[in-house]
Amino acid sequence: MGCQCVSSKNNHSVPQVEPNRSNSFFKNSFNEEKTFPKSHRNLRNSKINIKEKSLEKPNNNSKASTLTSFHKNDRLLTKSDKPIAINSQLVVSNNRENVFKQYKIIKKIGEGSYGVVWKVKHKKTNLIRAMKKIKKKNNKANDETTKDIINEIELLRKLDHPNIVKIFEFFNEPDGYYLITEFCSGGELFDEIKKKKYFPENIAANIMYQIFNAINYCHTFGKIIHRDLKPENILIVNHDEMTGFYRIKIIDFGTAKIYEQNKSENKIIGSSYYIAPEVLHKNYNEKCDIWSVGVILYILLCGRAPFTGHNHNEILSKIKIGNYDLKRKPFDTISIEAKDLIKKCLEMNVNKRISAKEALNHSWFSKNHTKKNFMNIPDYFLQKTIKNIINYKPKNELQELALTYLVHNLPDLYEIQLLNNVFNIFNNSPNSQGKLTKPEIKQALKKYLFKNNKNEHQIEKYSDEIFRHIDIDHNNYIEYEEFARAGIDKNIFRETNVLRFIFDFIDKDHSGEISIDELKEVFKIHSKNGELLLKKLIHSLDQDMNGQISFKEFTDVMIKIIE
Repeated sequence: MGCQCVSSKNNHSVPQVEPNRSNSFFKNSFNEEKTFPKSHRNLRNSKINIKEKSLEKPNNNSKASTLTSFHKNDRLLTKSDKPIAINSQLVVSNNRENVFKQYKIIKKIGEGSYGVVWKVKHKKTNLIRAMKKIKKKNNKANDETTKDIINEIELLRKLDHPNIVKIFEFFNEPDGYYLITEFCSGGELFDEIKKKKYFPENIAANIMYQIFNAINYCHTFGKIIHRDLKPENILIVNHDEMTGFYRIKIIDFGTAKIYEQNKSENKIIGSSYYIAPEVLHKNYNEKCDIWSVGVILYILLCGRAPFTGHNHNEILSKIKIGNYDLKRKPFDTISIEAKDLIKKCLEMNVNKRISAKEALNHSWFSKNHTKKNFMNIPDYFLQKTIKNIINYKPKNELQELALTYLVHNLPDLYEIQLLNNVFNIFNNSPNSQGKLTKPEIKQALKKYLFKNNKNEHQIEKYSDEIFRHIDIDHNNYIEYEEFARAGIDKNIFRETNVLRFIFDFIDKDHSGEISIDELKEVFKIHSKNGELLLKKLIHSLDQDMNGQISFKEFTDVMIKIIE
């Protein structure tokens, strides 16, 4: 999948990938395929969601009940209470303009009972996105819909992982909520299963490793339980025809939640075929996601679901019993390791069920050399990235914000895709959590920069410097986008279209200059110290002393990153 620039008259173009296939968040129909028995067609998106009178809060911290209050209460501080904290949450905005003034519908790509999804083009930049509309209802159900949308937006803003879909912005319109997310051109994994029937083990391992990696990140770092993992909620970013490997992203966090350790959940939420037995018994934890992933693995290897029936209740009854067949064809040709991983995922005893972290180190992935496939990178690019992260020292918050917005909004840039592989090389310890620790940084420097030569003092010095400048939220980890901001070739700021793309995000009123009020809105400043810092920032960059930052002044400060 290559990058190209698409431009039109009076529009600024930005590097992008032009998709060639469609994806879908919703579908009503269940085509006649042999993936599941004919009697199960109408159960394709059969979601189970028994709501109780008292709805859960979106997370432990958020008390918001509307999108407006959710947006206003969003204040981010580092451990040192720095007035301005830079992270990807800053660049996911509640856009107050009309959504159709900014996006042009290309085609409808999915529809369901509660919404519709379109493939859209951003009018000014020509970037291709997915736009998901959730209808508003004129009854009490609207309150529940609002809470679910707030929940999904907040969780997606927090999550920073290459195998989880990115949200770019959202709109609160009179007729519904509009979420602008990545457009994944390969469509749903479900449709690929219908087409392929089942997958060779090495290809299935490639897909499953990414799923486990994302879920491990959710469980360990975010303390987030998804609760509705299924092939319909896994999108294909691209497919390498030479290797057969796929790059995937997990979507639909509408029913996800932040869970408390050692506390059971009791709401029945999920989809038939994939729902775990303990969920049906209203006593479950994050391991319910592992059961769902085990069902997906079973389907990938044989093309059929492990628990089937002639109707909804029959399927759920079989899930409660937990019996499934590993002797049917093609399991007679499937490896012992693959069947062992299925058994460990579909373990009825939750305490004995494998965790996502343990699954990543399972012998099946070792046998298929799965990890190595995610670390395939030219040595010159690896060395260049290491030098970039060592030399990464942004001089001010505006430079940090520009890099944050760029990396978050252009995930399909070829260089950013390569940085994903470099991140996997660094994040390769048995206890990896989808984010980098200082020992992992030190190990990577020792192996790839110093070629295993003992130079502990220099390695320690470099790793300290890297964390000081890259770990800008001071949580003692380097997340994926933090790594990509540091690792990307800063010569990209020589591209006028890239600079204009970032400038227009900050210049909310499109006046051609950035004001103090626009910076306060973008940085979500709620303190006098923060406002004072921004005034000093403008003063240091404002060459014509008019109290605002022009595009030329913005360009000059961005070029200094290269110097």
